[in-house]
Amino acid sequence: MSPTGPYGLFLFLIFVFGSITELFSKALIFLMKNARLNRVLVLFITSAAFVDIFFTFLSVYIADLLVSGITVSILAVTLLSVLLFLMESALDSEFLREKTS
Repeated sequence: MSPTGPYGLFLFLIFVFGSITELFSKALIFLMKNARLNRVLVLFITSAAFVDIFFTFLSVYIADLLVSGITVSILAVTLLSVLLFLMESALDSEFLREKTS
């Protein structure tokens, strides 16, 4: 076991799986953007948010399954996914610029 216990392993796995799922998320959003879905701006923003939140949820849920010392409820994983999406979109000015133009 790592010196930081299961919490360090949990955060490390979230980072690893999050990096992998981020690639799929960005690729899917790119494909949606090029498929002329962005003509309906609200639909595009909602779809992009759903894709990003889903892949974040997936990475946190997989990390939760792999670490035996931590149990996170589905509600907590969902809230964490939404919170991480909101933080990412607030800090990423390119995300806001692309969605509004």
